[in-house]
Amino acid sequence: MQKTKILFGINRLSVGGAERLVLLQLAHMDRERFDPYLATLFESGANNLEGEGSFMGAHRERFDFRGATDLRSWLALYRYLRRERFDAIIPNLFFASFVLR
Repeated sequence: MQKTKILFGINRLSVGGAERLVLLQLAHMDRERFDPYLATLFESGANNLEGEGSFMGAHRERFDFRGATDLRSWLALYRYLRRERFDAIIPNLFFASFVLR
């Protein structure tokens, strides 16, 4: 059976409830059925959960959006999505939802 390739997207891995929930979902997914990936759109800053997300390894992608009009980041994201061909994308929080849809 082929695994379902899923991208979880979130603004950043700052300390917060949505960020913890995404990491918890990723940590407990059935790896025999699903192939999960994580993408963050902004730099996380000093107080963050980056260490807790390190278990994603090569399935972790970081973008450095400067805002909604950052064409370079839009292009990098577009290329990433085209290359990886995800079966499903699950955005979390407003900006990630806006960008990934």
